[in-house]
Amino acid sequence: MRRAERARGVSRVAELDLFVTFRTAVFVGLVIYAGLSLSATAWQVVAFFRSDDPKVRWVRRYVTYQLVSMRLSPLAGELFQIALLIAALGTIWWAHGSLRPAS
Repeated sequence: MRRAERARGVSRVAELDLFVTFRTAVFVGLVIYAGLSLSATAWQVVAFFRSDDPKVRWVRRYVTYQLVSMRLSPLAGELFQIALLIAALGTIWWAHGSLRPAS
C-alpha cells in the first residue's frame, strides 16, 4: 500500500471481495470432498471385485463381458452432439478471453 493511500485511509480490506473468497472456498471444499468420495468408492469397488467368492467371480465375469462387448454405434449421435457442444463452449471461452481489453 502506498503512503498516499494510507494517508487517505484506504485499506487493503476494502479490496477483498467476500463473495469471490467465499465462492472459491466453497468450490475448493467441494472439489476435495468429491475427490475423496470418488476415490473411496472406487477403492471399495476394487476391493469387492478382488474377492474369491463364487458369486463375486460371476459378477466380475459379467461386468468384464459387458465392458468388452459395449457398442458405441447406437450412441454415436449423442456422442457427436456432446463433442460439438464442448467445442462450442471452448470457442466461446476462448473468444471471451480474447475480447478482454489489454491492461
